[in-house]
Amino acid sequence: MSEDHGAPLAAPARRWSDRLGDPPTSLFQQTKVAYKNTQKSNIVGESDALKSVLEQARLFAQCDAPVLITGESGTGKELLAKYIHRHSPMASGPFVDLNCAGIPATLISSELFGHERGAFTHAVQRRVGRIEAADRGTLFLDEIGDMPVDLQPFLLRFLEERQIQRVGGQQSIDLNVRIIAATNQNLDGHVEASRFRQDLLFRLNVLSLELPPLRERGSDVLLLAVHALSHWSRPGDLCTPQLTDAAKAALMAHHWPGNVRELMGRMRRALVLAQGQPITPEHLRLQVPGGPLEDCGQPSSPQRVHGGGCDAKDSRAGTGVQVEIPLPCTLGRAHAEVERAVISFAMQRRRNNLSAVARDIGISRGTLYKLIKHYSLTNDDVQTNGDVGRLKT
Repeated sequence: MSEDHGAPLAAPARRWSDRLGDPPTSLFQQTKVAYKNTQKSNIVGESDALKSVLEQARLFAQCDAPVLITGESGTGKELLAKYIHRHSPMASGPFVDLNCAGIPATLISSELFGHERGAFTHAVQRRVGRIEAADRGTLFLDEIGDMPVDLQPFLLRFLEERQIQRVGGQQSIDLNVRIIAATNQNLDGHVEASRFRQDLLFRLNVLSLELPPLRERGSDVLLLAVHALSHWSRPGDLCTPQLTDAAKAALMAHHWPGNVRELMGRMRRALVLAQGQPITPEHLRLQVPGGPLEDCGQPSSPQRVHGGGCDAKDSRAGTGVQVEIPLPCTLGRAHAEVERAVISFAMQRRRNNLSAVARDIGISRGTLYKLIKHYSLTNDDVQTNGDVGRLKT
């Protein structure tokens, strides 16, 4: 899912060469179909993972319960929130957004609840807050994990009573607002660190959706890339610049740490650099798979990466993560090796207590389950013991 486009849940990892088989129709035609299918919300993608997320989103849209959207930065959480709004009974109402990390703590109270004239210095007139502006519609609270702790009880009160008071006011105002919150942080960890109220988390996390990173979306990467080229091509161009086969391979092989936001930026820059010519890996600033720096065959110069940031208290688990990475090697391959080692180390340290492991490495328990399966860290199923997930041993 993009900043302006679609998003999804994990697909099985495959080699880039397996994912580049010639489709029955052109990539451009696939992109047109994918965009047409979800044109109402500008979401682009045809992967099963995306369809699964959108199906859940449409189901959640039919009720007014709060929704919590989680996922890495750049995966398209705001776009999914708009998708839910547009498929809800409140679609004709306003969609109001507030980035909790982008407003000073001293002003966020006024931004949320509004204020009366004279409530504080420079409050020369009454102001309607974001919650009131979203009446009979949806309020999207982005980066909810950054909301100041002293303001959280007031949001909790609104969720429970559906009423607000403007700053400096005495009158309670009844409102009908759907709340959708989003975060790329581990809110359970924030609760343990007393940075987020547990009762507020319970209120916000009634319905939850988790957006996976772009690297888990399969060939949606190419559909989004072609859509970006079409979207940003100059009006006078006779045809949209095409991706070379090498560019497609490079796009599929890249790890995408910045997710769809990174993809959009690379495509826009490539359009400028290519000047109407076919897009190459050099325009994208990406390495060609199998090139001189991409060959991960036999170790030629092993380098040891120390994960000293993992402070292990269990002496049997060691004092940190150590990974042997042969060079030359792709950054994507190196990232995967380190990720696998960190998860394995955390599981050993926490004696396979998955809830504790997820908190330690800052991901949700659902994402942890997928990574365990992806890296084949165990062949057994995951059990749930009360509220604590454990692995069979």
